[in-house]
Amino acid sequence: MRRLTFKSFNTVLGLIYFMMKGWVINNRLYFIGAAAGAVAGYFYWQFVGCHNGQCMISGKPLNSTVYFAFLGVLVSSLFKKKKS
Repeated sequence: MRRLTFKSFNTVLGLIYFMMKGWVINNRLYFIGAAAGAVAGYFYWQFVGCHNGQCMISGKPLNSTVYFAFLGVLVSSLFKKKKS
């Protein structure tokens, strides 16, 4: 069995980084949509949301941030070009 040295470990990390970098670049529109949605969700909670805690989505900042981030991904997917 071959031992995992620092050099081979560095090579594996470099390969993973290279693969993830390509994946992130290919899906950057989704990340932008999620970030914009999360910011919008937080501002929705801050300025519009119900502050007594009874509302499911706008009662807590985490709920509205995650919900709007998901909506941001869905909306940004409308602008993704299809590969032919």
